[in-house]
Amino acid sequence: MNIPILKFFLRRIQPQTIAENERRVVNEYITKLTVSRRYIVDIWKKDITICESNEDIDALKEIFGAEPPKGFSVEDAIDFTISFTPVLRFTLENTENRTFAVKCFRFLGAVYEWRHIDEPDSLENLAKKYVAYLGKDAFFTLL
Repeated sequence: MNIPILKFFLRRIQPQTIAENERRVVNEYITKLTVSRRYIVDIWKKDITICESNEDIDALKEIFGAEPPKGFSVEDAIDFTISFTPVLRFTLENTENRTFAVKCFRFLGAVYEWRHIDEPDSLENLAKKYVAYLGKDAFFTLL
């Protein structure tokens, strides 16, 4: 059985600036998405970054559904196949008021950068407004 070479990175555990309820807010809006993508929420220091799978999960299910690689279930084969790209980031701007800035990752030409897309606000308001764009063409109109 050929097992793909996987990369993983280790980081030291840092003091948490992002509260657990703030992580739950973002996860709540991600679970409401109906697009054929998978998402990972990564918290590092003052940033909550949402990463989106580069592959269409429904298309992979069709590909692997007929005959998954020997020794793998369809879900395992998909998990080994997909990769992720950061697409949306909430950065804690004010620790007293718990206001966040929202940025999306720009993929235009040779320029790859985080661009602010709105004024700082509560995480609840920003997540409600922008997470719904993930996985849709309308996401690229935010830039």
